[in-house]
Order: sequence, then structure tokens, then C-alpha cells
Amino acid sequence: MTATQTQGNENKQLTERLIASLPARPKEYFVRDSTIRGFYVRVKASGHRSYGVNARSGGNGKFIQRVIGDVERFSLKEAREKGIDWLRLISEGKDPKIHSEKKTSPVDLLEQYLALNQLSPITVAHYRYLFTTYLSSLGSKPSDEITPDEIVSWYQNGSQQHATATDRTFVTLKTVMHFGHTLGLLKQNPAGIAGQVIQRPKTARKDTHLREIFRNLKPFMNAFIATPLRPVMRDWLVLVLTTGLRKVESMTLKWDQVDFSDKSITIPINKANRLLVIPMIPLTYSMLQSRQKDDGKHPVYVFNSTNSDGCIRDGRKAIHRICAQAEITDYSTHDLRRLFASVCEQLDYSI
Repeated sequence: MTATQTQGNENKQLTERLIASLPARPKEYFVRDSTIRGFYVRVKASGHRSYGVNARSGGNGKFIQRVIGDVERFSLKEAREKGIDWLRLISEGKDPKIHSEKKTSPVDLLEQYLALNQLSPITVAHYRYLFTTYLSSLGSKPSDEITPDEIVSWYQNGSQQHATATDRTFVTLKTVMHFGHTLGLLKQNPAGIAGQVIQRPKTARKDTHLREIFRNLKPFMNAFIATPLRPVMRDWLVLVLTTGLRKVESMTLKWDQVDFSDKSITIPINKANRLLVIPMIPLTYSMLQSRQKDDGKHPVYVFNSTNSDGCIRDGRKAIHRICAQAEITDYSTHDLRRLFASVCEQLDYSI
């Protein structure tokens, strides 16, 4: 029986080919290496795979389980070498996360953070790109040797050429260093300290933009009513404006996510990896009922594209027509989400 046939945890001789073939299952499972006792690959329900070790402290104490990192980050050979070193430390009664001979860099912290958090592949790739492209001067340096002054200097230099990218990299760095501090790998979070000094102008620009969006609500809504639109784009905009859903969540909505009896919409896994259940207001309910009763409705997607067999992909043209009619600067789809949040706040609705 192969590793892909068994439902529970398994013991196999790990190979690159075997690891690449391990499928996602309803519950996470472990494939333990028959060559190195205590070394394993964990496969989460999302399909994410990571290397790790598990052994008794000092040989007979409590079990210590530690994640080495993503299988896409480490080759099997590299993970085995680190696994052997970490198992030796555990046998000596030491926590490898604290006593590992190799200093933990921000890049290492990022990989450990990614291994323990179920993030979307796009988010994972984005975080890695930020660190590789904009944190090259600090990314490989031992984290406990990085000072707040170095981070402030890096931020100021980077902001001169890549302001937005540097700021996003800093936010991610602060998050993973906080993660390292929480695990006891760092005595302090130097990025958090640096954040008390760094001036982030983006926040002010966001506030100004949000106020402009909210101020233009009335002309936007008047133009929305008056502008001729394709029915599918009109209905999609009704959904976004009455639920605040993200672009992908709203455009890929399927009929099996719509519950007319309960008057709710279910998003199984959103960007924050949480189940989201959204109540319908009467306008949303009427719009969805109208689409559901349409003889030409798509069997799967609520908002289907006329140019393909799938869902709609882009709402920019429709939004541009509305904004042009209203004589205001174009909104983005995410601006509509911000608008929804602002209206809810004005109505004193809780998050």
C-alpha cells in the first residue's frame, strides 16, 4: 500500500518524488521517515507540506515537535541535515528553535511563520518576493543581531526608490519578528521598536482617499442607478455594495454558497482562512432570486461570463462607466469594500 492510499499517519522512506505526490486529505496527516526516526513531512488539509521533527526531550522527557520549514523552501537533503541536527539537540534536552547552531535570519523566521499559518499561495509568494527583492541587505543576517537603527536606516533608504514596496516589506518583517519573539527566538522585536520611529505616510494617503470615496457616495449611487450596464455587472455591483465582499469572493460566488431559506451567503475560506457567513438584506435577496429564476442562469456560477463557461473576471469597465457618469475619479473594486465598511461604521454596525 502506497502513501497516497493510506488514510492515517504513515512510515515510509521519504523521497522527493514521494513527497511531491502526497495529496491533501480532509484532516492533516504525517508521513514519518523510516530512515531517520523522528523526521517527518506534515501534510495539512489545505495541501501545504512541511518538514519537521518530533522526539522526546533528553530521550525520555516530554515530546518536542518543531517545524523545519516548507518543502518548497528546503530540499529533502537540506531538511534531513537540519532534522538530524535538531534531533541531536532534542536528545540533549535542548530546544532546537533556541539552541540551533545556525542563527535564525528574517528569511528563516518568514519560512517558519508560513509553515505554521495556512495562507493562500498568492500571499506566500508575495511575502517571499518582498523579502528576496527588498530585504536583501538584512534578510540573511541573524535576527538577534539586527538593531532597530539598522531597520530604520534600511526603511529610509528603500523608501526613496520603492516607497510602497518597502513599507509592505516592513509590515511583513514586523509580523515575522513578532512571531519570533513570541516563540522565544528573539529577546525583542527590533522591527516593532523601529516602528515607533518610522513615519509611514501611506496611512495618511489612505485616510484621504477613504474620505474622498465616502464623500462621493451620493453621486456614485445616483450614477449607478442611471448608467446602462450589463445585467450581470449591475447585479454583481449590488452584491459588492451590500456585502463588502472581496473581488475574487464575489466574482467566483457559486449557487451552492447561496442559501435562500436562511437568507445567507457562505464563503468557505476567505483571505483570512475563516468561514464567513453573510446575511442578505432584502435588496441582495431579491437580486439573487431574480438571477436564480432566470432561464439562462449558469449551473455553477452566480455571475457568469458571456465570453466563457466560467465566472466574470473584471469589473473595471462597469465601474469606470459609473464614475464617468458621476464625474468622479475611478473607484477600484476594493474601494467599494472600503465604502461598505465606512457606511457600516456610520450606522454603528459592529465588525
